Amino acid sequence: MKSFSQMSQDKFAQFLFKDQKGFFLDFGCGDGVSTNNPCGNNTLVLEQNGWDGLSIDIDPYFISIFKKYRKTNAESVDLTICNVADLLNKYKCPSVIDYFSFDIDEATQKVIRKFPFDQYEFKFITFEHDFYACGPEVKEEAFDIFSKNGYSRLINNVNLSPHGAVEDWYIQEKYFQNTNLHFLSDIEHSDILQKYND
Repeated sequence: MKSFSQMSQDKFAQFLFKDQKGFFLDFGCGDGVSTNNPCGNNTLVLEQNGWDGLSIDIDPYFISIFKKYRKTNAESVDLTICNVADLLNKYKCPSVIDYFSFDIDEATQKVIRKFPFDQYEFKFITFEHDFYACGPEVKEEAFDIFSKNGYSRLINNVNLSPHGAVEDWYIQEKYFQNTNLHFLSDIEHSDILQKYND
């Protein structure tokens, strides 16, 4: 299974959605193509498999590279000061989005607090909380927000050696009733699909 992600996010999305061509939202996309600039990309392989989507990064240089090599929409935006609902509406994003990659570092709390969850729903979310560097605050606040909006934490603490806990992964369970879901905790990202295949 092809992957350009740092932590197997795109592999797991491919596992969940099989051959479906979906729509992604990628916050903190980097340049969209480099495997290490800054930390890979979670949606490139999905685009290559026929997905559509919208990618956002605060760095205009990254977005200029993205637009050179990728087909889907991308924009350089400071998500802490923009109206996210207006942004998604501008690009005609569907109200139900298949995959949301959320990785915006120090902007995380400002953005998640004002995110329009009443207007947009996601089937699968990979959420970077950087517990290993930031402690529990971001992780716990995000858990409360996601839970209040109907999301279940599928994997608590996706680990990246040598750092430790970096992300939590969430789903809307109603979209995966025919999938044999395993709720996992404190697991190295490279071991997740093996757990699902056991």
